[in-house]
Amino acid sequence: MFIFKSTNKYPVIFEAPIATSIISSLIAAISGRNLYRETSFLLDSLDTKIASDSMAMSFYNSFNLPVTIARPFNIYGPRQSARAIIPTIITQIASGKSMISLGALHPTRDFNFIDDTISGFLSTLNTDKCIGEVVNIGSNYEISIGDTAQSIAEIMKAEIELITDEQRLRPLKSEVERLWAENDKAKKNIIIFYHYFISCGDETPNKSNPDLIVR
Repeated sequence: MFIFKSTNKYPVIFEAPIATSIISSLIAAISGRNLYRETSFLLDSLDTKIASDSMAMSFYNSFNLPVTIARPFNIYGPRQSARAIIPTIITQIASGKSMISLGALHPTRDFNFIDDTISGFLSTLNTDKCIGEVVNIGSNYEISIGDTAQSIAEIMKAEIELITDEQRLRPLKSEVERLWAENDKAKKNIIIFYHYFISCGDETPNKSNPDLIVR
């Protein structure tokens, strides 16, 4: 069975359909390093994502190749690039800044800790129910960038003020306003344990508890 990692950052064709390849690629993506050969496209990220997904699915439709497209959402965790939003917020607060400089504060994201994303990929590898399907690996919980920053500040016991830096704003047509994983298919067909989002048997994260937002 093959799993194609759907992402707008690192379109990768794995040389071997084994779990270690999946995990290594995930670690590479979150740390900003790619351990595998890439094909460069002179396209924007959305075009690349659509094209690579379609290419993977064409092998399933044309040659019955057992392919599942797994779409991870907003991974965060150790050794993540400092350019990502959560490390950006943490490093500014840790350096003693009270005025936190960010881009747009209103877009929402579905943040997932790296361990949970890997759990989702491994679970997808161990089932045939998702062959020929696209599976969203996410928490089904969205939070705005501004609320994420405030939650992190609460955990770090810091008083902050958020500032929108014009240089950090994405071009108008390239900003993604909402990223929210609809994960019913994943919950139905595979087992994912969101250790960093779900506790005490709750099926959905508790927004009032910042510990469930970021660890």
